[in-house]
Amino acid sequence: MNIIVIDDSIERHEQIKMLLTEENVVSAINALDGIEMLQSQEWDMVFLDHDLGGKIDGDVVARNMVTHSLSLDAQVIVQSVNPVGAKRIEDILAKTHKVMRIAFPQMIEALRKG
Repeated sequence: MNIIVIDDSIERHEQIKMLLTEENVVSAINALDGIEMLQSQEWDMVFLDHDLGGKIDGDVVARNMVTHSLSLDAQVIVQSVNPVGAKRIEDILAKTHKVMRIAFPQMIEALRKG
């Protein structure tokens, strides 16, 4: 499974990679890198944060996914500590992608359980 993690937290990238050792997990540390990687191939799963530590946030990544029909079959996991931003991403992707919003601690617990 090809998985991309778009998040400005190195710690989050490391946690996800540790739990998904059998999968191909690729990291994007900011929105522009994330958009570039999303455009480079189809992904099976996308972990997307809202607050990406720069002027461009997860909303822009989500809009780009919709506008350019990127990874339409991917499960998108929105795992931001910003509930308003996470909801915006969920709303942007709702009609075109399989999207789920979950708090990061709950997501890690679910990944641990398999």
